[in-house]
Amino acid sequence: MEKSGILHLSTACISQETAGKLNECAFKNTKLSDKFDVYQKGLYGWFVPIVKEFDIESAKTIPEDLKKCMLYAKSNNCDWLAFDRDVEYIKADGLKEYTW
Repeated sequence: MEKSGILHLSTACISQETAGKLNECAFKNTKLSDKFDVYQKGLYGWFVPIVKEFDIESAKTIPEDLKKCMLYAKSNNCDWLAFDRDVEYIKADGLKEYTW
């Protein structure tokens, strides 16, 4: 059986603009793209499923900072990405730290 899990990242891995987009999708129950739902994670975070068959890089409706996080999760065999403001920022290839 293939290993899977949840990658927990700090909200510092995404821009404030992307955070606003995630909030909007979670509260209005809309999709980030045709394949990605967004779910609220408590008061300050989100859950984003990683659809392994979907070409994340070519998705035009997904912001670049979020794409990098999703690709990082996918490369680590994770089925979910969880953003939380209380998770410590990790330095990883391709991930940028945003202060907001």
